[in-house]
Amino acid sequence: GAGAKAEAQVAADQQRADTLVAQYKTEHDAYAVLSASNYGLDGASNGEAPTGGADAALVPVIRQCVAEVSWQYCSAELKRTGKAEAYCNVLQNCYAHDFEPEECRPATCPLNERGCDFASICMHPEILEEYMAETAQTAPAAAGAAGEAGAAAAAGTRSEE
Repeated sequence: GAGAKAEAQVAADQQRADTLVAQYKTEHDAYAVLSASNYGLDGASNGEAPTGGADAALVPVIRQCVAEVSWQYCSAELKRTGKAEAYCNVLQNCYAHDFEPEECRPATCPLNERGCDFASICMHPEILEEYMAETAQTAPAAAGAAGEAGAAAAAGTRSEE
């Protein structure tokens, strides 16, 4: 029935996330890196990387990745456990407002260990390259394709395997 189908989907999502983490997990807290760069908001984007922060050009890319990956994690957790972590409840609003609200910019990863491991893939060079390629393509047709590629990459279906 539908329940079994939903459970199978949750298991598949979980497996994809685990595969991405196994392949691309880093020792970096992507949220701490963003925090050190003030999440790319004014005052930190003068072209110089603040101490412990990322290169200014990378910050929006990392932020985009962290938002998407964290959202996937939150959705999966909600399906799996039926409840969301506190940060998951504000994440959509944060994304809509470019992380400007104070509650959107934690100094360190606000998720549990599993979520933080998943967010850490945003600091992996290969993942960052994919996001860079996506944001670099600004033509509408290319953006559509990049969006689909990004969705596929985010879903864990990697074309070069």
